[in-house]
Formats: sequence, structure tokens, C-alpha cells
Amino acid sequence: MHSPTNLNTSQAACLHLKSMMKELHLCKDHIYPRFHEDVKESLERRKADIIELYQPMSESMSDIHQAIVQCMSTTLAELK
Repeated sequence: MHSPTNLNTSQAACLHLKSMMKELHLCKDHIYPRFHEDVKESLERRKADIIELYQPMSESMSDIHQAIVQCMSTTLAELK
């Protein structure tokens, strides 16, 4: 075991995680990489050309939309 002063950032983080898991009586941990910055940088290299189109709803689509909104409203009212 290294002394706390000789630990790099990732080692210190792992040590902290290990002690926290022990305190919480947890056996397994799931560590996922932080890729958000890589994705953000990749997307910023070339901005997408965005074209917004508006398609009016047909009568059937409007009926379906109204039915869904009514179901959602009823469900939310029941939850209150």
C-alpha cells in the first residue's frame, strides 16, 4: 500500500471508492468511462447543418395526438 502522499489522482480516487464501498457494505462497483467531453469535442469539430421542416398533422394524426394528450392528462390527474 502506498502512503497517501505518494498517490496519484486515480489511485486516490480508487482508494476513496474502496473505503466508501466498505462503509456502505457494497461488494461490486460499476465504473463507466467519462466520454462526454470526447463526444462534445467531436461534435464541435463540424457543426451540423440543421434544416427544420414543418409537416402539418393529418386528421388521423390529430385524433391520435388528442387521444394521447387526454390519456396523459387523465393519468396525471389520477396521480395527484
